[in-house]
Amino acid sequence: IQALRQLRNRGGSASRRSVPAALPVVFTSMLGSDVTAEPLEHLGDVVYAVNQTPQVYLDHQLRESADGLDFSWDAAEAYFEPGYLQTLFDVYGQTLEGLASGRLAWTIGSFQSTTAMAPPTDTATSAMIDLLRQVQGEESPASFPLTDQQQAYAFGRDMRLQGGGTSCQFYQELHATQLNVSRLEQALAGVIARHPMLRTVVDADGSQRELAQVPHYAIEVTDLTRLRPQQLQVALDETRRALVARVVPLGEWPYFTVAVSLLDGQTVCVHLCVDLMLVDSTSIGLLLQELIQGYEQPAAVLQAPTVTFRDYQRAVERFKATSFHTDRVAYWGGKFAELPGGPTLPQLPHLPTTAGVDTHQRISGELQHWAGLKQYAATHHVPCSLILLTAYLEVLYAWIGQRPLTVVVPGWERLPIHEDIGRVIGDFTTLSWVTRGSDAIEITERLAQVTRQHAADLAQRPVSGLQVLRRLMLRDRRRQLGFPVVFTNQITPRALPGTQVQFGQAETDNPQAYDAM
Repeated sequence: IQALRQLRNRGGSASRRSVPAALPVVFTSMLGSDVTAEPLEHLGDVVYAVNQTPQVYLDHQLRESADGLDFSWDAAEAYFEPGYLQTLFDVYGQTLEGLASGRLAWTIGSFQSTTAMAPPTDTATSAMIDLLRQVQGEESPASFPLTDQQQAYAFGRDMRLQGGGTSCQFYQELHATQLNVSRLEQALAGVIARHPMLRTVVDADGSQRELAQVPHYAIEVTDLTRLRPQQLQVALDETRRALVARVVPLGEWPYFTVAVSLLDGQTVCVHLCVDLMLVDSTSIGLLLQELIQGYEQPAAVLQAPTVTFRDYQRAVERFKATSFHTDRVAYWGGKFAELPGGPTLPQLPHLPTTAGVDTHQRISGELQHWAGLKQYAATHHVPCSLILLTAYLEVLYAWIGQRPLTVVVPGWERLPIHEDIGRVIGDFTTLSWVTRGSDAIEITERLAQVTRQHAADLAQRPVSGLQVLRRLMLRDRRRQLGFPVVFTNQITPRALPGTQVQFGQAETDNPQAYDAM
């Protein structure tokens, strides 16, 4: 308050205009405190209470009670049109009820901010913002370069490589009742129209190309209603294996499959399989959210992002001409100079040929004391994923005879260079190479070490280390580093809009990776 007064009194009229004359809306929370309605109960029932503060015309009050959450608005009604505050309060209450019950998803896409993007905190990000504005102000060609990660996925289709001959696929089953396939097709068409990367093809020359128009995608429906339970599961497994093993030739479309299996008179299984050469994990979440929202709310108007992945990738290409890019390349070169390879786990003497064969399986477990680990992470201000990564490294290190090792950690954190960047479908994958050395330190220090490594790698965005690693291996062919063990963090809220669709089985098939968490 004192600072506000000084700002108001300092300088001329222009300076005073930049400081708000009043801040009339207040949010008062007593959650987590000892202030409740219970201490007054010995006096009788509370029938009326109100707070009044000068120059405040709307004060939001929160407190806990034995019945749950009490929230109220203390307002100076004379400031507003009749009925306005009650309508606004009702909408707010419905929103809280929807979030608490799970009817509304806790996702960024559901609650888009209309405010301007926060200013960048470093000069490299500012440079990317300027470059993005440049390319958006130009007429851009339909073709644009692949990212380093996309090149790796395309290269992984080569039959001559160990583990090659396949594509990196994400497969997800969704269970629904009384599904209207025609309406689902319409919802899918809307998602394809809003997101150019779902209309993109990858060409053999190392480029990708947005298609202005694509044919209507017809969802294939298979009737399994006459099968017995055991036969039904076999049929679903065969569908999953066929979709995951599918390799779309370069230059063809689409790189995704949506199919439906009728299980009985009401229940269906929706099969979604997406080639990860074009989308990342965050994008798959956006795809699922918009597909189901478009199906359950066909009259809703969903806006396309005002930036595209093509815009972003063209800005990244121009970033290569900056000194920031040079610094980041130097970082990766220094990192890879002494980097150990991935852990050498015992393997069969004769490795199977993977092309067209289902050689991947998911081994799953469930941590019963997950809440305790999350509490530890919150107390020590470290992501849960990095605690798990540290444990993963420790087990691998012990299992291979205590030899230094490196694990690849993919991530999907996007640079904040546009207010709509979080709504774009594309492959924003970033990679970190996290090492477990042979130094003997406490597990808490190991966690801090892992955290520092991961943060330092992420700070090099948008420059990927893959290109530097390739050049290093071409210069020194005797040093052939392999990183077939991956740690994939998908600790994100798995909430779908609406209540008619539920998650089913999921699987990821990654060429040249034989262990992913």
